[in-house]
Amino acid sequence: MHPDGPKLHATTSESQVGQVPVRTGGMRLMTYSGGTTSLPDQVMQEWQQTVDAQFANMNNMMQQQHDDLQAYFRFQGFNPYQGP
Repeated sequence: MHPDGPKLHATTSESQVGQVPVRTGGMRLMTYSGGTTSLPDQVMQEWQQTVDAQFANMNNMMQQQHDDLQAYFRFQGFNPYQGP
């Protein structure tokens, strides 16, 4: 067992050495000892919603930073379309 207790690693495919991973019907977890277990659909849906929300937040944050940088450079007089 792992020193910090049982560890779970999320995986959405199964494979063996020398084989190409194959998508499974649902999400499976691989335990630290190498065993796997299936997640209930509700847990998988909640996990997917959480991940989707995190990506949406990151996308919004990056878009805001992009807009802020454009406004700053415009304020400084930088014109990216200016010829040589």
